[in-house]
Parts: sequence; C-alpha cells; structure tokens
Amino acid sequence: MSIARLFAEILAQPRPSVLTRLQALSDLSAEQQAEFAQVWPTLPTERRRQIVSWLGELAEDNIQLNFEAVFAALLDDPDPEVRRGAIDGLWESNDWSLVPRFVRLLQEDRDATVRAAAATALGKYALAVELGARSSRYGPEVDEALLAAFNDPAEAPIVRRRALEAISPRSLSAVTEAIIEARASDLPDLRLAAIYAMGRTCDERWLDDLLEALTQSDPAMRYEALGALGELEAAAAVPEILPLLEDEDSEVRLAAISALGKIGGEEAKAALRRLAGRPSPVQEAALDALAEAEFNDFPLG
Repeated sequence: MSIARLFAEILAQPRPSVLTRLQALSDLSAEQQAEFAQVWPTLPTERRRQIVSWLGELAEDNIQLNFEAVFAALLDDPDPEVRRGAIDGLWESNDWSLVPRFVRLLQEDRDATVRAAAATALGKYALAVELGARSSRYGPEVDEALLAAFNDPAEAPIVRRRALEAISPRSLSAVTEAIIEARASDLPDLRLAAIYAMGRTCDERWLDDLLEALTQSDPAMRYEALGALGELEAAAAVPEILPLLEDEDSEVRLAAISALGKIGGEEAKAALRRLAGRPSPVQEAALDALAEAEFNDFPLG
C-alpha cells in the first residue's frame, strides 16, 4: 500500500483502526521514506500530533515495530509538539548519526520544550561515551552542547536542568563545577537537577548534600534525593531513608521504597518485608523493591 493511500484511510478512520494501519509505517524502505516525506506535510497539524503520539504508543507496546525512520523525519516538522514527540520516539535508538540533529535542536529550536527534550536525548550518548562506547567521535560535540546549554543564563531553566541531568554521568571537572553551581542556584529547576546529577556521578562525595536534601520541605527535592541515593547505593543513608516510608507525599514514599531496593542490605530488606507483608497501596512496590534488593545482594543466588 502506498503512503498516500495509507494516510487517506487514516484520516477517515477512528483510533482503533488507525493504530492497526499505522503499523505499516514500520521499517519503511527508502522509496517509502521519500513518499512519506512528500505526503506528511499535507496532513492537518492536529492529525500529525495524534499520529506521532500513537506511533510512540505502538513502539512502546511492541518492540518488533521500528519507526525510527519516521521519527527521524519528523524532527524537522514545523510543529513543536510533533518534533518533541519524534525526539521521545527515538529514545531507544542507538543511531549516532542523530547526535548532530539533536545538538542542532538543542541549540537552535525556538521551542524550549523541544530544546529540553533534545538535551535529554543527548544524555544516553553522554553516558555511552563515559562507558567507552566505540562510536564516541561525537563525544566532544555532546559535552560542549550540553555544557553550553547549562551555562547559558539566558536559556530557559527547564532546558538548563535537562542539560545538566544529561551531562551528569561524564567524569569532567566542568560537570562537578556545574553541579556545585546548580546546587547553590536560586532556581528550583537547577537545584533539583543538581540533586539528580549527584546520583548519576556514582560519587559518594555528594552524600552529605543528598542527606540534607532529604530534610527539605519541597517534596520534589526529597524525591530527587531518594533517587540519587538509590543510584549511589548509599548504605549509610538507609537510617535517614526509613522515616520517609511514612512521608506525607505518596511519590516520596514510593521513591523511598525504590531507593531501599537499590541499596539493599539487611536493614533495608527488613523494612521492605514489613511493607510487603501487609496489604496497602505500596505493597506491590515493596515486593518489587524487595526482589531487587535480594537479587543485588545475591546476584548469583
């Protein structure tokens, strides 16, 4: 079926039928990609938004479907919501040739939410470079773009936040300096980014900062600190985490459970067993965290 006919049918059908039809956009040939590029701009903006959202759902539900060619083409769509959806749709892609396009979106896109999404997308490449990926010739470009976005005081706070979060795994002195700067910032987004980034550094030098963040009145700060302590597997933090199992904020309670599961150890597992042993809204989360803790403590058991 031609792409033009496919879209003609999609425009006339309800959502369930559309989802089935859209599977035909998986693994497009070069010829089909060229036709797609011609037909796509003729669709109404609202319909384009719907389709990119539905493609994201399909890709998440069925790993056999591959819409990378479509999402890559949509990075140039005139609508920011479509561009943002395309970036999100490429979250599993390992295609390093996308790096320059994400960098361009981060540096030049007029929409802050698109720039923020592009920064987040670059994060997986920053991590891959840190882990020694062979295809890391784009490493300097990624580092420079993310650090420049963070260091730009005129940039939107959400973009600066996502840029710091993305670059945080890199073992660079500039990243350490950025975390320190963000932690002292008056901007809530940057303070939250600093706490998140501390966990991604795999460096326990930040332990005191994270423990202090657990005492903050802002639940978002407590939430991020718990996530960071879990990433660091900071066993020394368990006594400070336990009271947050009763936190007034439900998301913080779940984050405390997750952190204990990542950290493990007898004290953490005992607390998780208590939660897992009685019916409650967090029982399932406690069971999952307990299983993770048991596995981490005895990975070959």
